[in-house]
Amino acid sequence: VLGEHTHNNALDHQFAYVRLNHSGCMLTNGCPSRAVRLTLRISQPESKMRHAKLFLMSRTFTLEEATAHLPRLREILMEMRKQKPRVDELRQQILAMTRRATGNGHLVSQHVRDRQKVAQELVERLNELGEAIKEIGCELKGVEQGLIDFPSEREGRTVYLCWKLGEDTIGYWHELDTGFGDRQAL
Repeated sequence: VLGEHTHNNALDHQFAYVRLNHSGCMLTNGCPSRAVRLTLRISQPESKMRHAKLFLMSRTFTLEEATAHLPRLREILMEMRKQKPRVDELRQQILAMTRRATGNGHLVSQHVRDRQKVAQELVERLNELGEAIKEIGCELKGVEQGLIDFPSEREGRTVYLCWKLGEDTIGYWHELDTGFGDRQAL
């Protein structure tokens, strides 16, 4: 479980919501208010996000094209699943150490900086993996669940082909304004 959001200026300077790209990918536990927070924030107002999403979905996939990317996506998601808990753990350690800081904060500060450096390196790797997903043209919807959506055409409109890590093939789709819970069999 991720820690609670704080408004500590020192921490907020060191942390920001991790957004892998401006298509809205975020490393979270499914709840944006409880996102893993480390540097690299790219945020846009909701209206701009919708416009950017439509712009970014100029590439659509056939079922066969999307399926061809599954082996690489499995590798990427498995690595992301491995790295994210380490980031979460470091974040908890940093928050706990910062809360315990007393008059002699110098040693605590060095320990915090050391953990922040390691966490930042892990986040950079997660961002690289997120960029690899973005370059494929699909959208990461959740690291823990391993959710990926592929923009596709169905009956003359753009929809998402929906795939979850652990599923052998892509067997579902859903509308752009719905999610995993509303997916339907192909």
